[in-house]
Amino acid sequence: MSLASIIRIANALSVSVDELLCDNVVHSKHVFNKEAQEALADCSPYEIRILVDILKSSKDALRKDERFRGNVTQKRD
Repeated sequence: MSLASIIRIANALSVSVDELLCDNVVHSKHVFNKEAQEALADCSPYEIRILVDILKSSKDALRKDERFRGNVTQKRD
């Protein structure tokens, strides 16, 4: 797909090219930060606290899994 086609699609959807490609672009943190802010915008303080706790737990689990997978790969080599 050409860059011109991607731009036309983004314009037709009224989104930026970053937003359109954010799942495929390595440096898209700002897009995901914006999505997180939008997701939390209408939450109560209680909902935000619970969601932040879930996010922290998910991050810890991901990092533990990465370390575990790294250890398993090293032991196989």
